[in-house]
Amino acid sequence: MFQGALGQKFDKTVFGGTDKPGSDFDNFAAITAQSLASDPYAGLVAADTDIAINGGILNGFVLAPQGKGVLLGATDGDDRPLFINNVAEGAIPMILGARTEVSKGAYVSGSPQVVGFAGDWTQAMYGIVEGVKIDFSSDASLTLGNGTTINLFQRNMFAVRAEIEIGFRADTTVFNKLTATGVPTL
Repeated sequence: MFQGALGQKFDKTVFGGTDKPGSDFDNFAAITAQSLASDPYAGLVAADTDIAINGGILNGFVLAPQGKGVLLGATDGDDRPLFINNVAEGAIPMILGARTEVSKGAYVSGSPQVVGFAGDWTQAMYGIVEGVKIDFSSDASLTLGNGTTINLFQRNMFAVRAEIEIGFRADTTVFNKLTATGVPTL
């Protein structure tokens, strides 16, 4: 549970859904955007081209579930799906010859909505200084969103604080975000 929550926070920070913790932490908030709204295939080719122009090789995609939906709905002139090998498969294992992963963390709300990322993932890395540090306390007091303060000890409750020191660095010129409009939010 704790590592899942920390992983989600890390994804949101890297993908630009949350402010980065400092200037020594890169994120994808300000990278080149390619629209999948009217022509998903053209948007993907534009991302591949932009990455190549900047010295990278497109070797992977991370799609939000909404981005997967956009691509599964893309068809050719004969209404055949563009991005699956067959209808029974129901997945997008490769796009333009590059590996594809699906993650809820790749969705960033806004106008337009970010539904995925394409890039040269050999040009990105993360590092963890040490493992997750976890502290428990029953002496804490919490202030709720409505301004009410509760004492955990009096309510026979406890608080958990989980911390991790992690960094992310990337050559952001070899990444593109993929955008769409009007997709459902999570």
